[in-house]
Amino acid sequence: MINLDPRLLDLAWLVSPATMAAYLTRDSVPELRWRPAPHLIMLSDWLVEAALGQRSRLIACMPPQNGKPVAQLPMPVPPA
Repeated sequence: MINLDPRLLDLAWLVSPATMAAYLTRDSVPELRWRPAPHLIMLSDWLVEAALGQRSRLIACMPPQNGKPVAQLPMPVPPA
């Protein structure tokens, strides 16, 4: 086992969007915890690379059903 400084453990969630999502939902009920899908891990890695200057350009297009919940509420109908 690796012994890390506790101060580093407190900052580990800042490494990437994926680690942040896992950290922020760690105490949630299992149904609400972040589940790492392969495309979200890839996007997280690409964002880190862009932030570090290893990737000069990044365009990511994903439809709403891929990791982004969309509320299904009835649309209001304007009066006639």
